Amino acid sequence: MSATQRRELLGKFESLFPSLTSGEAHRLIHDDGFWQAIARLIAERQESARALISQPSYPKVGEIFSLKYDPTAQHNHPDDLPVLGGYARGLYTFVGAEIMEEEQAKQFALRSTADCKGIEAVRTALGGVSVVPLGQWFAPFVVNYPKHDGGGRIGIADPSWQNPSGHLVVPYIDELGHIHFMRSDTHFDKHWRWIVLAPAAEITIP
Repeated sequence: MSATQRRELLGKFESLFPSLTSGEAHRLIHDDGFWQAIARLIAERQESARALISQPSYPKVGEIFSLKYDPTAQHNHPDDLPVLGGYARGLYTFVGAEIMEEEQAKQFALRSTADCKGIEAVRTALGGVSVVPLGQWFAPFVVNYPKHDGGGRIGIADPSWQNPSGHLVVPYIDELGHIHFMRSDTHFDKHWRWIVLAPAAEITIP
């Protein structure tokens, strides 16, 4: 690195970190260990980006996809879904029907509806109770599709959790791939996508 480049970099450091003195910034720029740490950080970020690119994004609306459910897997326990989303354990209480069967697999699809006032209207628009999976299927979806597509929210129309205020809520993924819970009496617009059971939902696990 030339002297001119070092001066330019020193100026950038001082502008990015106002609390950093000129002497501290100067020592960092001339510290080989510091640059080795920066190189490792960049390499790790690049590797993470490559890994994310290779992961599948969400299925398209109407596309059939399969999920496996193992009740013994930690993230599949209904109390673990809020934890998977970064919430404190116990903040959201599971009050729905729990999947008790052994390992199984089902076929699903994403479906959209017109604007709906409340989750019961959503369930009706999707085709009724027979096509709405139990909320615990949401965790396998999140784990299998960690790469968001920025295309809007994806939820499962099963209000099986209760928030601290006592309102029933449904789990959903926001536009950035983060897990949240929405009150079931909310207005759900047409941009929502919902996980539903596909025809001939039961399939054999290889």
